[in-house]
Amino acid sequence: MNMPHRNLRLQCTCVSGHGSSGPFYGVLFLRCGSILANSGAPALAQWAEALEQGCRAISELGGAKPGDRTTLDALNPFVNALKKGVDGKELLAKAEQHYEQHRIA
Repeated sequence: MNMPHRNLRLQCTCVSGHGSSGPFYGVLFLRCGSILANSGAPALAQWAEALEQGCRAISELGGAKPGDRTTLDALNPFVNALKKGVDGKELLAKAEQHYEQHRIA
């Protein structure tokens, strides 16, 4: 059985970026991996919890909060919709909408 969440810790070590992106994605993957590591085959609720904790980790590391025009402005609405059980197409539409609203031209 393929369990991609088991590879999150490995993936975070491969993240590289310029500026602060690498550490922020790294802490996101580390926190998600920690939450999902013991959940077997995680359901939607576990993924939502893991991503919510990952967003919290990004905020703790960098001090950003929703509305600061950061990655959190795209991730938080996605996590909130995921927690409500919104279907995949609607999740993508919400993510694209928030990206367009908050991107820097």
